[in-house]
Amino acid sequence: VEFTQLVPDTEYVVYCYHIDLRTGKATDEIVHREIIRTSKPATLDEDITMSFQVNGANIKQTVTTKHEDTYYYTECWSMNDFKAYFGNEATPEDIFPRRWNEQVTMKRNNGYQPSTIIADLCKQGTQTIEYNELKGDTEYIFYVFAVDPETAFTATDIVTEKVTTEN
Repeated sequence: VEFTQLVPDTEYVVYCYHIDLRTGKATDEIVHREIIRTSKPATLDEDITMSFQVNGANIKQTVTTKHEDTYYYTECWSMNDFKAYFGNEATPEDIFPRRWNEQVTMKRNNGYQPSTIIADLCKQGTQTIEYNELKGDTEYIFYVFAVDPETAFTATDIVTEKVTTEN
């Protein structure tokens, strides 16, 4: 049996038991269970950095890549929203890459090609992104990771930085 379209670096449980094809029911109580983990996505030789300019409730984020043809995904969340949505114990480093890879898997399972996912959601090369009219005096978490151009899965470790807006 070959399992395809699984999320990278994810644990799965595989069950195996005998079914009577005429009745559709298990023939006995024997169930084999195995835990498997998919491999981590391929990594790129890329160094991505972020810098910021804060002006009141506006933030300019500049993402710089080592290679201009590198695709990446970046986003920001207020830390209050992050904790409300994911819980106090969650970390951006655990949540965001896994969440991205799950979304890519769902899109690919629905017929999207990696190139379409990248064109719709990613940026390429050094760019400045403006976040206007954020909440004043609020801490935000910005993150970025490179995306594999062949698979659309994460291809580098996540880079995070907390930035606080002014009043």
